[in-house]
Amino acid sequence: MRGDRAEVQVEVHYVNNPESKVRNTLSLEKNDGTWKVCTRVGAR
Repeated sequence: MRGDRAEVQVEVHYVNNPESKVRNTLSLEKNDGTWKVCTRVGAR
């Protein structure tokens, strides 16, 4: 976390395939006091 920006790493799985897990790194930005995800889901 640096000021109004942060990165988090999450591990997700899908209901139809709970054994298959994927790690994603998300970029967050604080805007007007609220944290928002800046990374498009599924972006590579």
